[in-house]
Amino acid sequence: MATWAVMNLVMAAPATHAAPVFRTPTYYTVAGPARRPIAYDWNQDHSPDLLVAGSDSITVFLNDHEGHFSRSHAFSNPRSPREMAVADLNGDGIDDLLTGTSVDGYVRAYLTRSGLTNTGVTG
Repeated sequence: MATWAVMNLVMAAPATHAAPVFRTPTYYTVAGPARRPIAYDWNQDHSPDLLVAGSDSITVFLNDHEGHFSRSHAFSNPRSPREMAVADLNGDGIDDLLTGTSVDGYVRAYLTRSGLTNTGVTG
């Protein structure tokens, strides 16, 4: 299991050229080395969630609207995903997930199930 941190940014009192001040990081764990975390509103509740690629899976962490994230689910993505992107690939109005690997050279498209709002994907 790999652990990665999310930094919570806190701005200090207004000052000219003030440097940002960070809170203590919060740590989240995924299987294997964590790669390419992306912020994306996975469950379409108007708050950015986190998608993180691990060694053989992608883990979704949902935002609790207070700056914390809880592990929602993980789904299998063989061969160590290195890159991720979100886009509506099939024109159904719901974003889908693309992953790329350096191990086998494949790009995988995970289409969101019809009628759902990114609660599950199909390979």
